[in-house]
Amino acid sequence: MHGRVVEPEAKSGIPMTGIPGGAYDLSVRVTSPAEGIDRRTKLVARRPFDIRRPFGGLEISLVGDEKGVRLLRRPVIGHFSQETAFALEKSWLKERTLHVEGVFFVHGIEAAAHGHARYYLVLRGAQATYSFRLGMSRKPAAVRPHLRRGDFGSYEFAYFATSGYKGIALTNAVPGDYEVFISMSTGGSLFSAAADGITLS
Repeated sequence: MHGRVVEPEAKSGIPMTGIPGGAYDLSVRVTSPAEGIDRRTKLVARRPFDIRRPFGGLEISLVGDEKGVRLLRRPVIGHFSQETAFALEKSWLKERTLHVEGVFFVHGIEAAAHGHARYYLVLRGAQATYSFRLGMSRKPAAVRPHLRRGDFGSYEFAYFATSGYKGIALTNAVPGDYEVFISMSTGGSLFSAAADGITLS
């Protein structure tokens, strides 16, 4: 077995179409009938990682450490919590480019550092759902008015925006009316808040 290179069946990755939503613990199965080997072992990572991406109406997460690797497929529009602080500070739609920015945090879940969460812009229409990654900034002055008295948590990085504040091109979106949501994925939770609706012609 030493020195052998194992090639994946598909170099472009493993297609996940048809896999139901939910959480999956990943393992590796090693077989060699000639050597009488058929072993399954838990997949682990030498260094912790947390990869989250929006795909249409889903969020796909791959999170791993020395204890295991977990794949999570769940709706990109998540929980609407009463503990959410949300304000759409600015938005514009020019032709088919949409910009959003604002404050989004959940009381009790700190936003003290860059990368504390992933923010997504989600458009839900009658025919399709589109989702896009958003960036984040440190804007304590914008966040401060949304703090509750007695909450001494740090939420300085709870400001989302399109990359470079330049907007997201919706070139391939089907024309129609869309509900707009902002989602925040952090730890094992995904929170959402409703923003303004838009119409694409």
